[in-house]
Amino acid sequence: MAGILGFYWIAHPRSTRERLTLLSGDFPDKIDFADGSIGAVLVCRVMHFFDGPTIERSAARIMRWLAPGGKAFIVGETPFIGTAREFLPIYKARVRAGEPWPGIVENVGAHDPKRASLLPRLMHLLEETTLRRVFLKADFTIEKLGTFPRPEFPPDIRLDGRESVGLIAQKRR
Repeated sequence: MAGILGFYWIAHPRSTRERLTLLSGDFPDKIDFADGSIGAVLVCRVMHFFDGPTIERSAARIMRWLAPGGKAFIVGETPFIGTAREFLPIYKARVRAGEPWPGIVENVGAHDPKRASLLPRLMHLLEETTLRRVFLKADFTIEKLGTFPRPEFPPDIRLDGRESVGLIAQKRR
């Protein structure tokens, strides 16, 4: 049976601990797994810290690692978060201009000074169009893709119920 790979903190029962493999490393470039050796991958709240080419490499590597029929579960933050209100007009203009990576924020502090010291300078606020393009290019079949609200976020981060984006994609058999 293929293993499960997650890039996030995961609570799990002790009874399944032997099925969980933990690996410290720099995803996606400094860890590796045998081709077709993983049944599922969770990348939760990670990809929005990557530039466009790194997101593409991530999808390609996940595709390679997954067993036939394996699934990728992706969660990221969107431009539709309260702390990106000032960035939203820039994002919308980039979408209209057809830019491939409209959600790149090169100076987070300019848009979220309150949290700038806690965040990296660059963020890549993701949305459905970008994730669809990247995962289709990596040859995934997309099962589900959409935004969802984050009621557990602090009030200033919530905006309109589209704060996060989720993707479930499958490697064809």
